[in-house]
Amino acid sequence: MLQSAAVRTPLLVLIAGCGRLGFAGQPDAPDDAADPSGLVARYAMDDDPATGVVHAEPATFDAPCAPCPTAAPGRLGGGYAFDGATRVVLPSTTLVGLAPFTVAVWALPAAGNGLSSLVGKPLDTTTYRNVLSVTFNGGDNSLAFETTIAGLTDAFPVNPTDAVLVPGAWHHIAASWDGAERRLYLDGALVGAGVGTFADSDLAVAIGADLDQGSPAIFFHGTLDEIRFYDRALALAEITALANP
Repeated sequence: MLQSAAVRTPLLVLIAGCGRLGFAGQPDAPDDAADPSGLVARYAMDDDPATGVVHAEPATFDAPCAPCPTAAPGRLGGGYAFDGATRVVLPSTTLVGLAPFTVAVWALPAAGNGLSSLVGKPLDTTTYRNVLSVTFNGGDNSLAFETTIAGLTDAFPVNPTDAVLVPGAWHHIAASWDGAERRLYLDGALVGAGVGTFADSDLAVAIGADLDQGSPAIFFHGTLDEIRFYDRALALAEITALANP
């Protein structure tokens, strides 16, 4: 998944709502008010998914799961532990796509991960390509933002040491697209950017694993928390505020 300008090998982002805190430590907007932040869907992950549902705000983005992640301590309240065999498909094909967006998530990768996908949207069911995939490579502990441009896989940052996750530690990750440039943020800092257009699909966004040639693959092992999807590219100051609650 970390091959640039080439199809990756068969080894082979964030969400709206209200509740905890909004930008700059301010409370989110009330349920009956439009959220000026552009938050579209939020998965707080404070409930127990043993019910078979990953709950969202608003509830129209609730996602059934089988198998489901398990409740675990999160970065902010509760979180969901993924065991390396769980993929949750979200009920939307438009959370990421051609229009500007940001996907943000707290992640605590476990030791022993291989190549894994935290948040992704497949380009199709016949290749390994993606509209978007935020990946963690446990081989060198690197983070990457992968997209398909002009039919080829493009991932950045090019230097894996520019974005490193420490297994067993919480990190805030955000990926955005403003209509011209893709950006990847780690712990509130910009770690990679690239200009290019997206190739979109009508497939759903998923968390915890990718879809390779139509089959779930590169599963994430660790804990995720507070996944948010926005309908615009957040500014650096907004990303930094999310990373410092």
